[in-house]
Amino acid sequence: MAGYTPTAWVNNSTPAISAANLGKIETGIQQAHMYPGVMLDSFTGANDSAKLAAAMSYAAAQTYKPAIMFSNRLYSMTTQQAVFGGMRLVGGYGAVEQVRSGTPIPNQVNVTIGGGNGWLVWPTGTSTFGCYISGLAFQGNSTTRFVHPDTSAVIWTSVFENLSFNYFQSVFGSTATNCALDACAFKGWWNVNNGYDQQFHMGGSDNTFWMDGGCLLDSPPGTITGGTTGANTLCFFAAMSKSTVGPMYITGERVRPLKIDYSNAGQLVFTGTRLEGMPAVPASQAYGAIVRINNGGVTLRDCWTSYGMTSPSTPGYGDGGMIHIAGGNVLIDSCWYQKGNGVADSVPYIYVTGGTVRVRNIMKMGTWSGSNLPIVTNAGGTVDADNSVTVN
Repeated sequence: MAGYTPTAWVNNSTPAISAANLGKIETGIQQAHMYPGVMLDSFTGANDSAKLAAAMSYAAAQTYKPAIMFSNRLYSMTTQQAVFGGMRLVGGYGAVEQVRSGTPIPNQVNVTIGGGNGWLVWPTGTSTFGCYISGLAFQGNSTTRFVHPDTSAVIWTSVFENLSFNYFQSVFGSTATNCALDACAFKGWWNVNNGYDQQFHMGGSDNTFWMDGGCLLDSPPGTITGGTTGANTLCFFAAMSKSTVGPMYITGERVRPLKIDYSNAGQLVFTGTRLEGMPAVPASQAYGAIVRINNGGVTLRDCWTSYGMTSPSTPGYGDGGMIHIAGGNVLIDSCWYQKGNGVADSVPYIYVTGGTVRVRNIMKMGTWSGSNLPIVTNAGGTVDADNSVTVN
């Protein structure tokens, strides 16, 4: 077809295509280019941040918002980006990994904002709908967050899929700030590692987290400090209701893997979630509880809950058992428990200071003395337990 113009092609076709129909075809091609996506690298700018700002401005102005497609290369982002409803940032297909031993990975995005600020800024004081981010591997630093902390910005009906985060101050929310999510989904395979602050602090309702995938969440003592000098929890669900959490795998190296506070409408359900200290390194097992529940309606079902309570008197913890429940209505069913290194049988598996707790079908692992069972200590609440535990 070399040398043919569209008109020549029409005139030499059999059967012929009218100029009007050819116009429709050309319009269709243009619309296909705009939707579902435009290439980020097709926009001009002095650097990657400027190119993305231009692409975001273009996409936000369209009636049908195109996805912004990242090429398979390393990107460097150094300025904040304002999110708009329908924003979509899309990398490659399938799971993405972290940078390991300097090896470059597909769709890697280095983000260096600094000042404790977040890269993506959701509109303050309002709700934003229909955002989608997938297939990207983000690399941060100790003063950069992924989402800018703002308790008044609410993320609605959005999907985050197949993402990794390495060396960020935090991802969604911070130790001090709750990130509000409603009717959102976290999907696919995630890896969140080497965080300097609490990586997730999320509230809202009607969400699903990794029900069709998984998330590895860990941070070694060299980055997150724990105790009173820094964040002592990796993942915090605060005022989160009518939501489900799937097979996250949270390893709390000295710090607490999970904290829950005031699931106000109940039914915050964890199923198949794995919560533990670092089993291979005794000094890095969780100092206090694996799970701290301060309030709310919470279910832990088919969960792995192990390797904690090695130093609960460390300032900033003060937990009484592997699962410390201070209030709420809690169901713990068919969970597995293996003690931390050097932790005696007498250390409570579940320690209750308030609320109502039902305990069923607890399975013990590891070395125990004789027929000893995991202990549930009632220090101020209401406990309904079966014979898989000993209540005192």
